[in-house]
Amino acid sequence: MTVFNKSDYITELSGYVKLNKTVSISISLLLFSTAGVPPLAGFITKFLVISEALKNDYYVSALIAVLSSTIALIYYIRMRVCLYIKYISFGHV
Repeated sequence: MTVFNKSDYITELSGYVKLNKTVSISISLLLFSTAGVPPLAGFITKFLVISEALKNDYYVSALIAVLSSTIALIYYIRMRVCLYIKYISFGHV
């Protein structure tokens, strides 16, 4: 059984948690770790990199890192919502 069919839209993952809870939870943990949410491993890495950048007066680089992490987190939350919530399709009008 394949985990996902080839698709182009995030909304095609909607309600996937009902099909496979283990994979959905694993994807959620992976996304939050990649985004750098504490206490996951991605947080420690991003914290160390940003703190060293601030310590060495690379303020612009640290700001860019924080902003890009925030934008990525918003996208990852959207993917997680699609996994756990079944969207209703009304078809084409």
